[in-house]
Amino acid sequence: MIAVHIGMLAVVLFLWIGGKAGWIPYKKYVEPREYGKILLVLLLGNLLGMCITWQNNQGRILQDGAYLVRPLYGQGNKTQQFLASVEDEEVVISMSIPQQQGGEEEQEKKEKKLTPQEALSEAIRKETLALNEEKQDPEKYYLPSNVNGKHIQWAYPTDHSGMILMSLAVFAGILLILMRERKRERELEKRKEQMLRDYPNLVTKLSLLVQAGMPLHEGVDALCAEYDGTPFQQAFAQMNAQMKDGKTLADAMDAAGIFPSWMAGMVRAGEQSGEMERMLRELAA
Repeated sequence: MIAVHIGMLAVVLFLWIGGKAGWIPYKKYVEPREYGKILLVLLLGNLLGMCITWQNNQGRILQDGAYLVRPLYGQGNKTQQFLASVEDEEVVISMSIPQQQGGEEEQEKKEKKLTPQEALSEAIRKETLALNEEKQDPEKYYLPSNVNGKHIQWAYPTDHSGMILMSLAVFAGILLILMRERKRERELEKRKEQMLRDYPNLVTKLSLLVQAGMPLHEGVDALCAEYDGTPFQQAFAQMNAQMKDGKTLADAMDAAGIFPSWMAGMVRAGEQSGEMERMLRELAA
């Protein structure tokens, strides 16, 4: 179980390093600060889950000759679940631990054909009863070391509390991503709606800048500064960065995600025909 937590730590480390190095394009989906918060949730949830897993599974492997303390008289019999390993076979078995001075409970005999697992469980129960009848210890309830000539390795069932906590942390991280993505989609829809209302004015300004002899990327940069604090500012800043990297205006408009596809298509046609100024005038009309 600890190996699963270590594996999750390795995944979180990879996501952090990959994000820093640019291997993982997380910025398409979440902001850097939110990405860090998601990784922090995963890290803390996994570390806490690993601590719980380690603590709750300490001492779960029992030594030969192990015994349990019988419940005090009047508390009633206690049922304890074990994982018993006999060579290559494992069975989960529930043992009824009689209370002190309470005597042995009579075992019910069921006339039915037992499966191999049921037969092994029944054989272990009988061996346990026989051992404790031999010991006659009023306070301790012993567990046999062998059954049918084969060694028994006793253990308490694995505690999965830490795994559950780790899973909740993963779920929380995924939920944060989905919530951020939904918020981003709503913001993008608002930008698209505003763009459809305002695009003639935007295109007119860009057309005038180009006619004045300003290079396209500088015109986009000027619009970015003019619309600072508006929904368009981020889109223009992204377009300007991509155009500086060598992309065309049409490709940058496509990547921004707020321009209608037909508008980017007309700009692309103007770029290919060399009549960008005329195309911008047509868009603004």
